[in-house]
Amino acid sequence: MNLLAFFETLEIGRESLSQLDENGLIRIEKQVHLQRKLNPDIDMNLANAMVSALRSDGRAFRFVLENRSLYNFFTGKIHPPNYFKPMAADANAEEVSAFIDKYLRDDLLLGIDRMLVANQYEDLDEILSENEYFPEDIRFTISRKLQGKIDFGVGRMVQKKYDGIQFLKFRTFYNCISHFSSVDTDKKINTLLDITADHYNAKKNTSFARGVMIAMSHYQTHDEELQRVLISNHAIMTSSSGKSGSGFSMNWRIVAFVVFFLIKIMVIGSKCSNDSGSNYEINNQLNEQVRNQIVEIKKNVEAKNEGFRDYLTAFDSASISELKAMDTITTGQQAFENSVSLMPESENAKKAIIENKTPYDLVLVQYVGKFMGKSCYVKKGESAQVMASTSENNLEFRMYFGTQPARFTTASDANLSGGDLLYEMRFRQLAPNAPVVLEKKFSIAKDVTVEFANDRFMIVGEGVKCDDCFPSVSNSGKRINRLN
Repeated sequence: MNLLAFFETLEIGRESLSQLDENGLIRIEKQVHLQRKLNPDIDMNLANAMVSALRSDGRAFRFVLENRSLYNFFTGKIHPPNYFKPMAADANAEEVSAFIDKYLRDDLLLGIDRMLVANQYEDLDEILSENEYFPEDIRFTISRKLQGKIDFGVGRMVQKKYDGIQFLKFRTFYNCISHFSSVDTDKKINTLLDITADHYNAKKNTSFARGVMIAMSHYQTHDEELQRVLISNHAIMTSSSGKSGSGFSMNWRIVAFVVFFLIKIMVIGSKCSNDSGSNYEINNQLNEQVRNQIVEIKKNVEAKNEGFRDYLTAFDSASISELKAMDTITTGQQAFENSVSLMPESENAKKAIIENKTPYDLVLVQYVGKFMGKSCYVKKGESAQVMASTSENNLEFRMYFGTQPARFTTASDANLSGGDLLYEMRFRQLAPNAPVVLEKKFSIAKDVTVEFANDRFMIVGEGVKCDDCFPSVSNSGKRINRLN
């Protein structure tokens, strides 16, 4: 247990620390020592550190308590933004850095090491966004560890061994590296780019190479020429999307999302055109060939969605081979490697917490219309926060339930993906009616819980909308949507 986790168990209340006099300090000190008597496992040094932090480092302590990313990281919690009340300029970066170095150094390094081992780069990116408050030597250590991941990836690609380096296709991996962008890191990225381009041109695992080059464009370089090359490669890879039959890759989702907005533009244009009594402008902008291409891509997107659904739920458990258990996957982690964020988060984005009260693990999949976006893993009995909507779009979700997450192949997989299947996670044991539940799409406006009773899954909470589900009535007055 670290200092912040111990503070949370005391239930002191952060607001009480804003104006803390000597009497208040004495009261908290007594509470600290009382807690230690009730729980002998609490280290005496930790109790003393709490008192010392309040007396000597109060401003930095309060800053960390009100910084959502730092507090959630050190306590292992998922508190929403409205839980915190940041105080402007209450402590400077040097004070906070000294505080972390004094009280939380080992926990910071250990937590980041765990994320690196588990390839949890979305979570890592969030905590690294606060790296200005890290001690300088820790910043250097993290930078070297991330560079080491690039070296490892390059080494595996030289050996033509792709297991264990799927993280090279994660946009968030390059976001993390960008926090420590430097000339040395540019050189390593350039080496990775060279070998990836060689693999792609030689048609060696082209779907993997394409995914790496698309994700790599998110790295913020020092060298402007390298940045132009990365962006150019991204454009080339996405424009050639779909030509190689690359399974459930990120490319077709990005293209599909662009098409989605093209369709919206068509609808708006048609309305404007009808209002003016002329179809000339809309026909000039979107000719018949473009319309036909959009229709074709929509059909491909729907077919790939259906194929991915079958991949997740229609496999023959008796023919599982090449099993790789995913025992380290944690709540909040992106379950499907090729998931992408279709809607960027903004100040206007609304968040909601999904609490999984079922006896099964859950993968929550985000949709904008027919197009699939990010995924989120939620273990049984745990909660995760997701983006529920933005100022322009309401997001929808589907749920996939089961146990024993793993990567594996079966004899039928080739039929679902043209023989070029990406190695996505799925559950070895599916929950009852899991295929039926995966068909149901719902949207949320507030926090919800997912429950399981009498072999049925239910979404419980206010602001739930599920047009294809079966509504029932709750004694508490909250809306329940039965999924099967």
